[in-house]
Parts: sequence; structure tokens; C-alpha cells
Amino acid sequence: MITRLTTLLRSDGGGPRGPESAVSAADSDDRTATQRPDADPSAIEGDGSSVEAEQPPFEVDQVFEILKNERRRRVLDHLRESEEGQLTLGDLAEQIAAEECEKPVSQINSQERKRVYVGLYQCHLPKMDDIDAIEYDKSRGTIALGDAFAHFERYLPEDRAADEDWRSYLHGISVLGLVTIPLVAFLGAMTTGSIWQPILALTIASSFAIGAGLAVLATR
Repeated sequence: MITRLTTLLRSDGGGPRGPESAVSAADSDDRTATQRPDADPSAIEGDGSSVEAEQPPFEVDQVFEILKNERRRRVLDHLRESEEGQLTLGDLAEQIAAEECEKPVSQINSQERKRVYVGLYQCHLPKMDDIDAIEYDKSRGTIALGDAFAHFERYLPEDRAADEDWRSYLHGISVLGLVTIPLVAFLGAMTTGSIWQPILALTIASSFAIGAGLAVLATR
């Protein structure tokens, strides 16, 4: 009987655990929980803070999908330049229609305004709202800059008026080329060896070269 009791005590670790043994075991369990790799650092520190997940980077393709359309670029430009940072759909449609038709707002007709209004309402504004470039309240008909506007602003020209001037200038040069090139060909056919032929050709080439060079400098 004594032999069996001794064997049972040895198999139980040498005897019953006292209070000190229980405390040591509890401390060991706490240290193990603290060192676990899956433990939450904020829960261990007990400061009540949570670790925020990093936001995924904004896709560049999403930015250029919006900015590749000139009408959508105009929307962002007008919102950026508005004093209140917000415009109504009607006002925005009028301003963009006036720019596209190259006439004052007071001179655009209802058809020109409606064409821009419908395009913004059905296509452009919902697409821009989905990506947070703007905040579009469809029920109230108001548009404001969205939380993701900063991702688009860096690619917009700082001076929209100057950008429009450059486009008009390059457009004028293109029209000049379309007019003068046939003229040069006609003069060349009429007067072989005429001095005007190389002069006109040089003038056209110089105009394009100067315009392209100034445009590059302006965008740097």
C-alpha cells in the first residue's frame, strides 16, 4: 500500500502543488500569452488604441481613366476654382457648354446646354462619384470635390486659362499649315524655282518648332 502511494505521488510531480507552485504556473502562462505571435499588441499594452490598416495605393490607371476625358477634366477644374467648392449641375453644364462652343454663357442655346447636361448627368458625374473624385448629390443636383481629389489635382494644369490659350494657339498653327501647304504646292507648280516656296515652308516649320518648344517649357 505504501509502495503504491509513493508511485502515485512521483507520477504527479513529487506531491501536491502548494500556493507558490500555482502562482508560478500562472505567471508562466501569462508570459506565454504575451510572447505569442498572434497576440494583439494594442490589447497587451492596454491603451485602447487600434492599429489602422494601411490604405491601398490609389491606382494610376483609375486617375487617367477619369482625366483622359476633357469634359471630366473641366468638371474638376471648375470645382477647384469655385469659391464655395460646390456647384449645381445646371451651372456646371452651362459653363462647360460655353467653353466647348467657344462663346459666352449668355449666348449658348438650350440644345447646347442640354447636350452637356445629359452627358454629365448620365455618364460623367456618376463615374467620378464612384471613384471619390467628386461628391455628387443626385437628388439635390449639387457637385463638390471628393476625398480623392488630391490624386487628380497633381495632373491638372495650374492655370486652366493658359492651357486653353496654348490649345488655341496650336490649333491656329494647324489651320495655318492646312491653308499654306496647298498654297506652297500650287506656287511650286506654277513657278518652278520660286523663292516663295522655301520661305513659306520655312515659316510653317518655324512656327511649329517655336510653338512646341514654348509648350514644353510652359509645362515644366
